[in-house]
Amino acid sequence: MSEARPPYPNGWFRVAASGEVARGAARPLRYFGRDLIAFRGEDGIAHVLDAHCPHLGAHLGHGGRVEGGAVRCPFHGWLWDGGGRCLEVPYASRVPSRAQIRSWPVREVNGLIFAYHHARQQPPDWEIPELPECSSPDWIRLRQAHQWTIRTHAQDLAENGIDTGHMPLVHRAQTRAIVSDT
Repeated sequence: MSEARPPYPNGWFRVAASGEVARGAARPLRYFGRDLIAFRGEDGIAHVLDAHCPHLGAHLGHGGRVEGGAVRCPFHGWLWDGGGRCLEVPYASRVPSRAQIRSWPVREVNGLIFAYHHARQQPPDWEIPELPECSSPDWIRLRQAHQWTIRTHAQDLAENGIDTGHMPLVHRAQTRAIVSDT
């Protein structure tokens, strides 16, 4: 029996444009079949965590408040840092030793925020290259002009995109027929 294929490939995924995650704000996200949040601490660093507080399941992206470099749960005030560690339980004298939320590896590069997905939760094995044109004022950045939500697997896009080598060979007869009819 073969091992089941993970539902998402391992790699970096764009989860937000840099400008979509304001300093001091939490933003709800949905990626990898899970609820996540992105938040930017007061230091300007972006973080991505699983969205639900493990205490009683509150969604940190709906009512959660960013404080310093952490996000506070809207239900009972537990404070979670960008690494997923609980820093404070306001009504307790100590933090439970196993209080943890999954933190996702994040890179902010080329005006985008990326989270790293790995089926076995291994760390990234490659980095996203910085593209000089992304910071050039002369470069037109389409990501600022258009936004699409496509609910599909990334592989579907690659397999069903325009195949420039295929088009003239397979569709040549149809193209000629259209041109000759006009």
